[in-house]
This record gives sequence, structure tokens and C-alpha cells, in this order.
Amino acid sequence: MNFSCIQKWLKGQGGKCPHCNAKAKKTDIRVIYAKALKAIDTSERDKAIKDLEKEKELRRKIEIEKAQIMLKYQMAVEEVNRMRSQVKHQRLQYFKTGDKAFSVCAPKLWNALPNSDGNSRILSYDYSNHCLVASVPSPNQLLFAGFGVKKISALMNWKTNQYLPMHSKPIRGMAFNGRNDGLLLTGAMDKTLKITSLTSSTVVQVYDTAAPVWSCCWNQEDVNYLYAGLSNGTILVYDTRNTSQEVLALNREGSKHPIVAMNYVPKSEGSRFNCSGLLVGTLSNCSFWEQTSSLEFTPHILPLEGNCISLSFEGSTRHCLASFRPNKTYPSMRHVMCELLSTTRPGDTEPEFKCNPIQSYFGGSTVKLLARSTIFRRPNSNDRLLIAAGDEGSSSLDLWDSNSGAKVQHLMVGATVLDICPFRYNNCDYLGALSEKIIKLYKWQP
Repeated sequence: MNFSCIQKWLKGQGGKCPHCNAKAKKTDIRVIYAKALKAIDTSERDKAIKDLEKEKELRRKIEIEKAQIMLKYQMAVEEVNRMRSQVKHQRLQYFKTGDKAFSVCAPKLWNALPNSDGNSRILSYDYSNHCLVASVPSPNQLLFAGFGVKKISALMNWKTNQYLPMHSKPIRGMAFNGRNDGLLLTGAMDKTLKITSLTSSTVVQVYDTAAPVWSCCWNQEDVNYLYAGLSNGTILVYDTRNTSQEVLALNREGSKHPIVAMNYVPKSEGSRFNCSGLLVGTLSNCSFWEQTSSLEFTPHILPLEGNCISLSFEGSTRHCLASFRPNKTYPSMRHVMCELLSTTRPGDTEPEFKCNPIQSYFGGSTVKLLARSTIFRRPNSNDRLLIAAGDEGSSSLDLWDSNSGAKVQHLMVGATVLDICPFRYNNCDYLGALSEKIIKLYKWQP
């Protein structure tokens, strides 16, 4: 048997074992004989090795694709940021070049309504007596216990000139009838609905309700009719010619959610929404009660989801603004501007109602109070609207332009804005912001 290779190794290494480096000689070489030989099938091992190589190759391809996708993603993010910056720049240029009077608006400011007790909730303007009207608790609970309104006169340089007692509990609804006769409709938690003449400072009509009143409004086409939204979800219809009780009660499928907002929508011939009725907001939904006659209403649920806390209507454009509390889908306050539409298909007798969301505006994430937002025509403009809403977290008032969707002003109020009242006096446009203890009044600068 030939051991020449091993012998050469021993001679070359000085007589040492090539494995353990110990001293070795030729006689130490042993021949090992296998007792049996067995053929092994290595096909599975070979297949596993091939699969492993394929897996490694596939992983390399995936890593390359991942790197390419990440590169594309980063490029897309950079493009989005660039476009956002470009849009922001164009918006700024639009307001600087196209509307200088509005962009540089620095409002004059008055503080009114000093009230240490707070609890002011609603603000409106009386065009017949040229005064702001705010719901407040009595300044003297010993002499006039309860709640009423304070008049802040424009004729007296916005000074508080009178308090009118009205209710025993807080006022939640307040509205003028639009005829400039000084008649104010108020609804309160004391389960009463009252009509008060601000000209004579007297209560001229009182109605008892079955539950606290959360909202109220007049029929703008026939001021003989009044509407009260109750805490139990019922809408009561009153006729001032009937001084004893309501003439109709409306409730959709036994709803128990409070009526937090209610606006009367008059007819508008020639518009795409020419129906009249009640625009109603509750903590569960928004609806339009179509008025087919003086005492007949048909409810239509509007496709707006969320806890509605405010509902405003702009008559010239037939647009409405609904404000919703934050939820899981929208973690911040949401204000949705919608266009109301009514169409009648060929062969149908009943119109089909639509509420098309046009633009959404987002505020802060803190909402503890039922604050009111509003939509109104921009001063000195026929085709542009402004959206005004308070931001509870920052104690400020935000304004958005309806056309561009851009926030055009951020006014620091210093307190939670509960109600907003745009009005016009002496050829000047004003915006009143009401908190629990103070009114801040802003004047548009031409």
C-alpha cells in the first residue's frame, strides 16, 4: 500500500504528526478499513442548497426593490413638500396682490360686557336699536335674580347701557325676526320661550315648554310662527296668534338628542335650493325639515356625520356651515361648508335633497363647550364668504376664506369664544366675539 505522501510529510516536518504536531514515525501509520460502505442519496440536500441559493437571490432582489421604493418615496415626499410650499406661496401672493385691504386688516378692539359671574352664551345685533345684545346672568341677583340680556349701544360708543331681566335659568337660544322691529325671541333652561320688545323693554309673550329650550328661531317669511328646539329632541311650532300653547310638535322617530342649533331657511326662487324649512342640528346628526305648508314638515337627513355643535346658514348663497366635535376619524374640530341643493327628477313629484360638502376647515383638538361658528359674506364682496370659528385650545378666533380654503386671520381673544356675530353699522363692518365674561369687537379696516 502506498503511503508515500504521508512519509514525505513526516520527513519534511521533522518526524511530527501533521494533525497534532506530536513526534511520529513510519511504524505509527495505521491503516483503517471500513467494515461496510453505504451509498447516500444527497438529492434532498442538493435541493435544499439550491433553494437556499434561490432564497438568497430573491432576498437580494427584494432588498434592491426596497431601496428603489424608499428612494421613490423620499422623492415623492420632497415633491409634496415642494408643492405645499408653492401653494402656500401662491396663496400669500393672492392675498397680497388681489386683496390688500383684507390681508393687512388690523382690527380696532373694544372690550365690553364686564361680568365677573360669566355664563354669557349668545350674541346678536339689533338693527332697529343699533345695539349688540348678549345673554348674561343678572348683575344684581338680589334685586333681579335670574338671566337676561345686556344692550351694548353703538350710538354710545359701545357702552353697556341697559340690562333686561327675562328668565330664571340660563338662556340657550336667541334670535331677532329680521323686520327691524326690536322684537327678540329667547329660549332658556327654565322651560320657557319669550318674546321681548327691546324698544319698550317689556316681555310681550310667554310660552311654556315641556323641556328646556336649547335653540329657537323665527319664520323669516311669516313672523307669526316661532320655533323652539328642546333638550329632548322635539321641535315646537308656535303661532303668536295662539297665546296659550304650541300648534305643532315635530320629532323624528322618537329622537332624544338636544336640538343644539336651528335656522329657518326661506324660499329663494331661481336658486338651486328653493325650498323653505328648518335646518336643524343635534348632537347626533343634521337634518332639513322641508316645509310643505304652514304646519306640515317633512324631515330629510343630511349626509353629515359627527357630533354637531353648531349650524349656520348663509341665505344669499344657500350655503351652510356645520361644526363637529373631534372624534377618532377627525382628531380636531371640523367645520364643513356645504351647498344645499334640491332637484326634481322627471316623473317625480317630490324633490330630492342634497347637501354637497364643499370645503372643510380644521381647528384645535380641545372642545369642551358648545361654541358657535358662523358663515357670512365677506365685507365689500358679493361672491366670497368668510368662515369664523373660535379655537378653544388657543383662546383665539380663526377666519377662513371660502374660495381658497386658506386661514386668513388668527385673532387672539384671550378666552374661549362661545358665539360670533358679524354685523354692519354706519357703513362699517364689525365682528363681535363673545366669551363668558367679555365681548371683543373687531372693525374691518378698508
